[in-house]
Amino acid sequence: MKKLFIFLGMILSAQLAFGETPNFSALENAELGYINQYAEKLVASMQQKSSPDFGYDQQSVLLLSDLITKESSTYSDQTKQILPGIYGSYLGIAILKKYGGKWVNVKGVGYGVMIDENTIKFPFDEVLEHIEKGNAESIYAFYMSADKPKNAQQLTAQPK
Repeated sequence: MKKLFIFLGMILSAQLAFGETPNFSALENAELGYINQYAEKLVASMQQKSSPDFGYDQQSVLLLSDLITKESSTYSDQTKQILPGIYGSYLGIAILKKYGGKWVNVKGVGYGVMIDENTIKFPFDEVLEHIEKGNAESIYAFYMSADKPKNAQQLTAQPK
């Protein structure tokens, strides 16, 4: 359980603020294991409870996005701390399946999905933003535009 809280703390601390060339490293197998485990549990739960076809596709991301929009006002503080780790793991994997890329740990920032050398997205942060700000920060819109840099500034990420 302690590892889970450490992992979630690392995830929730991730914020993109590239004023310099970001340094990153690929995630270790244990970290990838946690991410995959959280995502697979979400998929299994959604398939069992509401959508037997729920997977990592566009329609499933939209379903989850709508669920967050509809239910986020009822989330407890504890739920708001836990769901970004679970939903963010799922969202990151969905992005990887659609656009390719890999999970990375950006030094000083946190876990992200690197689609190419110019594009690193932070799905854990985006889920938290959606929970806190509603549909204006939709994970679905984030997913659909994940292959585009967030701003006009070109990023050149360098491995550690």
